[in-house]
Amino acid sequence: MIHWPANIPQNPRLPFSLSPAETRTTFAPQAGEPVSRPLTTGVPMLTRAEFVLQGAEIEAFDSFHAAARGGRFAWREPRSGTLRLWRILKPYSRRFETSGLAIVNVEMMMLPVSPWFGPYAREGYSILPAFVADYANDIYGIGEQLRTAADMPSVTGTYLVRRATTTAITLAQETLAAGDIPESQPAGTLSIIGYPL
Repeated sequence: MIHWPANIPQNPRLPFSLSPAETRTTFAPQAGEPVSRPLTTGVPMLTRAEFVLQGAEIEAFDSFHAAARGGRFAWREPRSGTLRLWRILKPYSRRFETSGLAIVNVEMMMLPVSPWFGPYAREGYSILPAFVADYANDIYGIGEQLRTAADMPSVTGTYLVRRATTTAITLAQETLAAGDIPESQPAGTLSIIGYPL
């Protein structure tokens, strides 16, 4: 899944607002008053967010917008900091204040779902975990998919790994071989989460 890039501002310019999308449809029956019914069970929220970008951030946003257009992406909702799923609704507008400074306006919809991996996104960013082994809460996943503890030993590769134990939390680059993320909870370990580099 695409996520909001770490190399552009994480929060929009204030004021930032969200408003509920219209989720009801109304039709006229053959007789009687018009009937109104909901189209969805949850209510998406709409926003028009404004970002101040400079230099390489402008190109990074262009690349992100091209990749995210038409699909879902993960971004931390600016008010609460909770990771949510979003869609871009239409092409953005951009105006240059100076040759290297641009104001970008983008219309987005926050979908009425919270992904299971939201609590495991990298702190301060919208970077999704490559894998999650949350032994304390019995939650396991690889990519966007929930998995079982039995799948965790198959994780290999080089990641930024966050290890939480009963005494400390560490964050370091590690190269993992098969079996380095065990199926059974290691003594004193609460969770092991890996992020792409």
